[in-house]
Amino acid sequence: MKQELTHGNVRELTTKYGDWFVGSFVEENFAKTNDFEIKWVKREKGYKRPNKTGGIPNQKTLTLLIKGKLKITLTESNECCVLENEGDYLFYSPTVPHTAEYLEDSLALIIRWPSKI
Repeated sequence: MKQELTHGNVRELTTKYGDWFVGSFVEENFAKTNDFEIKWVKREKGYKRPNKTGGIPNQKTLTLLIKGKLKITLTESNECCVLENEGDYLFYSPTVPHTAEYLEDSLALIIRWPSKI
C-alpha cells in the first residue's frame, strides 16, 4: 500500500481559512475532515479578541496553550481562565460568548469537534 506524505507550513494554510487549517471547510484533501477542526493561533501581547461565539450546537472546543499567556472570559457568567503554562488547556462550548486577551506573545492550538458541515 502506498503511503502519501504531505508536508508544508501551517501558516500558509491558515491565511486561507482564518487561522484554521483542518476541517470540513478546507479545500486541500489531506486536511479536509468532518471529524474535527484545528486552528493555529499566534497573537502578540495586548491583542484582544472581541466577544463572539462560533461553532455549532453540541460542538466541543479545546484551547491548548503552547507558549505565552492567554485569558479567556466567558462573558455571560464573567468566569475567566488564565492559561499560562505550557500545556494548560480549557474545554468549553464555542456557542458560549467569550473573549480572549493575550497577556504575552502566545501560541495556541484550538481543536473543535465535530467539524461544521
